[in-house]
Amino acid sequence: MRILLTFLLAMALTSGCSDDLSVTKDGGGSDFVADNGTDAVTPDGAVDGGGDGSVSDSGPTLDSGPTLDSGPTLDSGPTLDSGPTLDSGPTLDSGSAPDLSNHFVKALEGIWLIGWAKGGQNHYSWLRLTPTSNTGGTAVILDGAKLNANTAYWNCSGATMWNTAGKVRTIQLHLPSGSCSGMKSTSLTFGAITPAGSGSPTGALEMATVDDLTAPTVRLTAYRFPKSQCNAALTSCQDPL
Repeated sequence: MRILLTFLLAMALTSGCSDDLSVTKDGGGSDFVADNGTDAVTPDGAVDGGGDGSVSDSGPTLDSGPTLDSGPTLDSGPTLDSGPTLDSGPTLDSGSAPDLSNHFVKALEGIWLIGWAKGGQNHYSWLRLTPTSNTGGTAVILDGAKLNANTAYWNCSGATMWNTAGKVRTIQLHLPSGSCSGMKSTSLTFGAITPAGSGSPTGALEMATVDDLTAPTVRLTAYRFPKSQCNAALTSCQDPL
């Protein structure tokens, strides 16, 4: 009976220690500790979950490599200058407009009835002056022989020229033919141009005194009329006397 109890006690102790760790010697003399033959601790302390003493490593973590630099930002370069604005140059003068900076010359433009009257007798002729430059222009004379009770001041008709003279407010009028009392030209000095006054010929717009330097003894009067007073060629005019 004692023997049986001893045996059972030994079996119980053996069974209770079967789950404990045991220390054994491997063939190489290295100590290791095994737990139920499942995990092993190798001499360098690594744990092998498979119980074969090796450590399964998943391998080193791969480096994705350095971040690539996209490179420096390219400079588009300096803004190009379109260059200075080109000057189209001065406006060209067509050359058709006359230079009329001389106000006296410009003021003479138009149709004039020039002469004098005394004792019921008229002595007038028509004169049209057209400035074409700063110093003169073209002229047309109509003798005025068809005017009422009139003796022509210039007994000739036709186209001619005129220009400014050395004296202030004076023009030299070139006569159209030698039939004008044998004269080739005459010089006329104009006074101030004013609105036509009472006693002026019918339809006159303005008037001015005129001195004929070739006949200084008589003062003339010039009356300006509208363009409609005479035809374009100045061969006929409406009678204002």
